[in-house]
Amino acid sequence: PEVVAGTVRDWRAADVWSLGVCLYNMLTGMAIYSDPQDEAYHLLCTPGGVERVLRHHILTYRVQLPAVAAHLIAAMLSPDPRDRPTLEDVLSHPWMVEGEDALLFGFKHPHEQEWQQERAA
Repeated sequence: PEVVAGTVRDWRAADVWSLGVCLYNMLTGMAIYSDPQDEAYHLLCTPGGVERVLRHHILTYRVQLPAVAAHLIAAMLSPDPRDRPTLEDVLSHPWMVEGEDALLFGFKHPHEQEWQQERAA
């Protein structure tokens, strides 16, 4: 968001955002937003918006996204660059280290159960 707004102070944090967008696209086969005028983009730029967009995609488009990967993407797409993980943090995230096996260690996205119930309805 800071690149679009022209307020970049930390290019590494901006790169983490871009990598989060790319990671979402690679894992789901769809874009998380189409352009900066897209409603999803504006939601992503607000606190709690990432979870709302992910939930919408999971429920509406039946996106299959492992909870541990959703956790990483949500962190990477934090609207405040200071809250995003560093590249080192991304590389040491359980999903990057363990992949799908990270789920075996009890990691669950905070909204996983709620999403599963709504998906089943």
